[in-house]
Amino acid sequence: MVYKKIMNVGLTIKDEKRGCIIIGGVDNKFPLDGLDITGKNIIVKSSTNELNFKVKKVDISTSIAGKINVGIVLFDSAEFNKVVSGDEVLKVLE
Repeated sequence: MVYKKIMNVGLTIKDEKRGCIIIGGVDNKFPLDGLDITGKNIIVKSSTNELNFKVKKVDISTSIAGKINVGIVLFDSAEFNKVVSGDEVLKVLE
């Protein structure tokens, strides 16, 4: 498979209502129109794991510094607890 880096994980949230959420600042080399990943799979990669998740929703916002922040809401997965700050979030290219 071929991947393209979206961002590094800054924060993870597991909320009863919203589900599993990964938040981070989008990589400067990643185009915003490439965030068409709703309903598709992403890979979260650490030094020891490569985890596959299906995306439920993507939220885009700006930070106080004017940078782009991305919130990726995932379908529930038992693997979500393995995602930590610093892991890479990759788009699966088809």
